[in-house]
Amino acid sequence: MTEWIPFNINSCVKLKLSDRGKEIYKSHFEDDSFAIQMLANETDKDGYLKIQLGSAFNIFGYFFSAWNPELPFATDIYFENEIDD
Repeated sequence: MTEWIPFNINSCVKLKLSDRGKEIYKSHFEDDSFAIQMLANETDKDGYLKIQLGSAFNIFGYFFSAWNPELPFATDIYFENEIDD
């Protein structure tokens, strides 16, 4: 059985960027040092970048295809799910 849950594209996901993904991320910003700082600040100890889903679409969408041998990130991603107490 499958359950569909709503997910706002302004919410965050965690992506494990490949080396190519890191290059794409850095090239998206005019200031390379800003991109490097963002990668350092928003990447967890396991190497996952926390980013809004809409921003990920904007940055990586063109490069993401099942037929691309150099995907920008691993195909398993984590969605942020806020749980009400």
